[in-house]
Amino acid sequence: LEGKLGGAVEVPAEIGELGTLTWLDLDSNMLTLLPTELGNLSSLTTLKVCENQLSSLPAELGNLSLLTELSLSSNQLTVVPAELGNLGSLKMLRLHNNRLSMLPAALGGLSSLTTLNLNSNQLSSVPAELEGLNSLATLWLLRNHLTNDLPSVAMLGRLRERNVQVLLD
Repeated sequence: LEGKLGGAVEVPAEIGELGTLTWLDLDSNMLTLLPTELGNLSSLTTLKVCENQLSSLPAELGNLSLLTELSLSSNQLTVVPAELGNLGSLKMLRLHNNRLSMLPAALGGLSSLTTLNLNSNQLSSVPAELEGLNSLATLWLLRNHLTNDLPSVAMLGRLRERNVQVLLD
């Protein structure tokens, strides 16, 4: 399902009844909220909600056990729910161009994650939980407020030893 909602600023709760939906693109719709019913889309593998005006996400997104791609870039997110750490099938997580200053430790449990884009946020240190992402191949950290604190430098070194491509300013 793809398309513009015609200027609507909310997704109808009835979307949760589309149990066989596998792909949902809600990019560029000026959305300020997502319905909790999105968590009922048990067949969903791709969810794109970029270029909206979201400041928070429903914890129920953590119920999407088949999700492999989650794109939330260019919103106004300041936090992401810890429940996203339940997305064991997730391979790609795009959180760039938001207002994140920290990540929940639960994201360290995303064992299938290969690509994580955190560019253009407000992170001041490299989140320690990223070291637990054993499948991670590419980590984007450009345009943040990273300092050269010892834990961050050490962790980035360990990621690079595992051949993780780390992109920094």
